[in-house]
Amino acid sequence: MNADVKANGTTGASASATQPLVNATWFVASSATAGVDVDMTVMWSTNMEVNSFNRAKAYISHYMNSSWDLYASSAATMSGSMYSMTRAGVQSFSPFAVFDENTTLSVNGIATKMSANIYPNPATDVINVAVNGNNATVVGAEIYNVSGQMVYNGTVQNNSSINISNLPDGMYYIRLNSSTANSTYKFVKQ
Repeated sequence: MNADVKANGTTGASASATQPLVNATWFVASSATAGVDVDMTVMWSTNMEVNSFNRAKAYISHYMNSSWDLYASSAATMSGSMYSMTRAGVQSFSPFAVFDENTTLSVNGIATKMSANIYPNPATDVINVAVNGNNATVVGAEIYNVSGQMVYNGTVQNNSSINISNLPDGMYYIRLNSSTANSTYKFVKQ
C-alpha cells in the first residue's frame, strides 16, 4: 500500500490534493494468470480520509483500461478502530483505491463534469442521452449495474438513445466521458 492516489494509477497528479478519497493505493498481485475471481477487502483509518470523504457512500475503484472504474457505492464497515470495505468478483489485479460517489478522476487527470440529461427516468426500453454544452460530437457511454459490472460499453452522439430492453429491472449507472469531461448518472430500468 502506498500513501497516495495517482490520477493515472501509478503516475500522474496526486488526486489526494483535491478529491474526496482514502489517501492510499493498494497494489494487489497474484501468481494466477487465469480463473481469478476473489472478494477483496481493504482497511483504513480515519486519518487517511481527505477532502470531506464520505464513507457512507464509498466504493473500491480498480485502475484498469487506463482509468479508475466506477462501482456501486455503499457504507464502509467499522472494524475496531479501522474502516473496511469489500469488493466482490475481482478478476484482475492492478492498483485499487477507495473513492466516494463525488470523486472524479480520468486518464488525463481530474476531468471537468459533463452536463447531460438522461431520460426518461425510470425507463423501460430506451434511455435518451442529451449532452449539454460539450463540444464532443461522440461521447463514450458505459452502463454499470449496482454490482459494478459493466453491462453496456459504446458511444453515443448528442441527443441519441441506448436500447436497454435486454437489461433486468433495477438501478443502473451510466458513465459518459469525452477527452475533456465526464459524469455519472443514475437511472432506473423497469
